[in-house]
Amino acid sequence: MLLYNRDCRRSFTKDAKFWLAPDVKSSTIMNEFEKKTERAQFLISKMSHLVVLHDRILLFRKYVGAEKESLDGAPNTMITVERTRLVEDGYRQLSMLSSNALKATIRVKFINQQGLDEAGIDQDGVFKEFLELTLKRVFHPDLNLFKVGSFACLLKTSYA
Repeated sequence: MLLYNRDCRRSFTKDAKFWLAPDVKSSTIMNEFEKKTERAQFLISKMSHLVVLHDRILLFRKYVGAEKESLDGAPNTMITVERTRLVEDGYRQLSMLSSNALKATIRVKFINQQGLDEAGIDQDGVFKEFLELTLKRVFHPDLNLFKVGSFACLLKTSYA
């Protein structure tokens, strides 16, 4: 696995199928994974490169679809964040939610600089704005959680 991870960063070979085991059928692994066999769970978690990317994407989408169906009818969660304390308020409120609540719909209400509720109905637009602003602030170099490494990659700092 270490070699595969290293190859992902700087490839040893130009052959895209180098890491695929020709004797292993990804459909067999996928079928076993859907049956939740221990062996397939291990292979997907530790050696996912044995299954072609397209099949892994399909598996992921299927898994997400099943999760969405299981959450139908789950209650919405409303969080309130001040624009001046976006990261702090968001982290504090989201960290208290269960994993199922995090997967369900989250509505956001902003408080402006004067301490008043901002007008706006969250039909995923306000939540999208919350995510965009939060990510911009979290990854900003001034916050010192991440630094820009070689090849413009973000690396976690020792303070994070």
